[in-house]
Amino acid sequence: MPMKLISFHVQSFRSVADSGTIATEQVTALIGTNEAGKTNLLLPLWKLNPAKDGEINLTSDTPRKRFSEIRAQQSKPKFISAYFELDDGLVEQLVGLTGATPDQVRVAKVERSFDGSLYVGFPNGREGSPQRDLPADRVIQFFGTGESSLAQVSPLKSEEKLLKDVLRAVTEARARALGESGAGIEGRVSDDALQAAQAELKKVNVEDAAKTSELVPAFQHLVAELEALLAEVSKEHPQSNKEALTLVVGQMPKFVYYSNYGNLDSEIYLPHVIENMNRTGLGAKEAAKARTLKVLFEFVRLSPQEILELGRDFKPPPSQPALQPNEAQIRAIAEKKKQRSILLQSASAQLTEKFREWWKQGEYRFRFEADGDHFRIWVSDDKRPEEVELEGRSTGLQWFLSFYLVFLVESQDAHEGAVLLLDEPGLSLHPIGQRDLSAFFDNLSETNQILYTTHLSWAGVMDRSGVTQAVRSWVGQADQAWVGQADRIE
Repeated sequence: MPMKLISFHVQSFRSVADSGTIATEQVTALIGTNEAGKTNLLLPLWKLNPAKDGEINLTSDTPRKRFSEIRAQQSKPKFISAYFELDDGLVEQLVGLTGATPDQVRVAKVERSFDGSLYVGFPNGREGSPQRDLPADRVIQFFGTGESSLAQVSPLKSEEKLLKDVLRAVTEARARALGESGAGIEGRVSDDALQAAQAELKKVNVEDAAKTSELVPAFQHLVAELEALLAEVSKEHPQSNKEALTLVVGQMPKFVYYSNYGNLDSEIYLPHVIENMNRTGLGAKEAAKARTLKVLFEFVRLSPQEILELGRDFKPPPSQPALQPNEAQIRAIAEKKKQRSILLQSASAQLTEKFREWWKQGEYRFRFEADGDHFRIWVSDDKRPEEVELEGRSTGLQWFLSFYLVFLVESQDAHEGAVLLLDEPGLSLHPIGQRDLSAFFDNLSETNQILYTTHLSWAGVMDRSGVTQAVRSWVGQADQAWVGQADRIE
């Protein structure tokens, strides 16, 4: 992963006044009582760089008592600050772009404000520009090599004056760069001193020199080498380098958020789905369900409206209620239903195959079925070969299938680097189901950072003798646990 989340800070987001800095590891547990604001720590991270959706909504995302204030502000405040550690490959690219040292660009800070603007910085970078001087030994070596090269040139007779001008300019340039002591200031040569040396060399006019001159090419090579030295100490500060900032934004991991609210039902009424997908202002549960259903139909690669249309029977006009379809209409209707059936079979086979790559606790088979206005999900496995509606299977399977579809569709090809934000995952599961989900996320954490919330208390975490093995496995796998501070949550 090019960028790893190492900490974040939430301010003025919903119920959170100021979270303070929260450190994160590969797996991080956010622990707190119900209504402590744990969800409102995950949501701003999601909205920092959502894999999909995750729009900022001032009405619901700002603290109620600050809504009118923030709404009236021309420059909206930042609600999330995230710190990322960059891998060696990305650091190397940034060093090449900015001239900064690896340590200065090892950590990137990305913030988002309520108007959607992104702000990127490098908190370890020094104030002002990056490298602005060179070791004096290197500059001494540069002039020594240049003077040796000039000494080996055989100037033309017509170049006696030009040779004197060149040698005088090189001598002056050395003095400008290295000072009276000839060793720079405290063993370093500043960019200002190198620019002064460059100005001395530019005083020499070589435009009228003969084309057969050996002196001019040697001198021009010296000038070019000095320009290369200047380029090393004249690059923009990383904070001002737009290409560097764009690179960081482009490499930032996507965030996928999921809560139990989005679990799929086994039978889905398509007109209701279409209505909710086009509505705004849904409650949290309805919005989460609509999002998961939207993802489901994206996986099927059909819209709910298309599924309805492909399954329509002949409907006579009101003026001719007894009218029957002709042969061509019957064939067209049959062809559409056949097409819908094949598409659903194809999607079912694809989901079954992909799901088996991830979920090792059973060989599940899924079948999508559309019947009139209804869309159903059927499930079977080796132990229970008879098909059962999704709702009739375990809540663990329902939760995981719903989460998996959101994760698979929203993160797409970037899923290996996505950061997973899970709101009380598997909360209602039997301990065996929690154990299975824990094992899955333990494997998933090898390629994805995971942040999850739980309402287990510190007493429950610390007193392991009083906590079941399955529940302990959830908290036990966390590399970092964070407990909400009551005085920071409104």
